[in-house]
Amino acid sequence: MSQPLLRVGIVGIHPALKKYVEIFRAAVPKNKQRLKAILREGERETNRARAAFLLTQLPDPHEVVQVLVPSMRDSSSRIRTRVLRAICQLVRERPDVVVPVGPFVEALDLPATIERSKLLAILGELANKEENKGVLIRKGGSGLTQLLKLLQPNNHDYARMTF
Repeated sequence: MSQPLLRVGIVGIHPALKKYVEIFRAAVPKNKQRLKAILREGERETNRARAAFLLTQLPDPHEVVQVLVPSMRDSSSRIRTRVLRAICQLVRERPDVVVPVGPFVEALDLPATIERSKLLAILGELANKEENKGVLIRKGGSGLTQLLKLLQPNNHDYARMTF
């Protein structure tokens, strides 16, 4: 069985939750359909955020990607940021996991600086894979060029690193 994405000691888990990690890892796979539904359709932002956090405990990192990527377009910046942070952690720690570059290129217009910085960190990691370079140039070139014009270092610098 592969390791869940979120491990004790990784940024993003509150110290008060560490004692529940093993419970999360056991319960999430059993409740994944319900958690997926909450992430997609939950009325309360807090519940969607919790579902996104818990779904990182799925044992298959490919499934984590499949479940979280659509929520990059959630109506809530909080959810988008949480999802992007989890995917960023995954692409850094698990380069063996196939992560589609297209949805991230298409999301270069995310409104918040923090969202774009997470998105660009993901694209920077994905740019290291030869199979992604063509898509980044063809579909992301103009968006990345626009981000290079920004003054915020966390957007400008990451965009430069992606090229």
